[in-house]
Amino acid sequence: MISQAYKTTNFSSILKDLTEAETLLTKSSQYPPHNIVKVDDKTYHIELAVAGYSMEDLLVELNGTLLSISGEKPKIDESLYIHKGISSKKFIKEFTLAKDVVVADATLDNGLLIISLDRIIPEVTKCKTIPINGVARTINQLLNEDNEYFYNTMK
Repeated sequence: MISQAYKTTNFSSILKDLTEAETLLTKSSQYPPHNIVKVDDKTYHIELAVAGYSMEDLLVELNGTLLSISGEKPKIDESLYIHKGISSKKFIKEFTLAKDVVVADATLDNGLLIISLDRIIPEVTKCKTIPINGVARTINQLLNEDNEYFYNTMK
């Protein structure tokens, strides 16, 4: 279960094993609700339910490794509402990203703010195949060469 005692989500631990996303520590309030989705080994999405917010009402900022998502709707005359069940309160959600994660883009679609994250794996840490060059000689080949040399010098 996700603990509500903390304020940010630490992506450095998430990216090690996103299948255990339930172990995230999130400092932000429950509002707006969010999902963290593993699209593939290098791409992740943070989805926030922001029904009623327009692109102008939302702000996504990255400061170092701190991703902040905030929303604030313009003031409205609440006396017009008989019942107001759709929230329009101001919010801030923060996530701490790993150093090898970049924010690719943000999209608002059907009331969901989707922030795409890409994990950049440095060339140094990528698995690579080392080509084998030349002909390696076995110990038996070396011994045979030494024996031939010895016999040739004795003649």
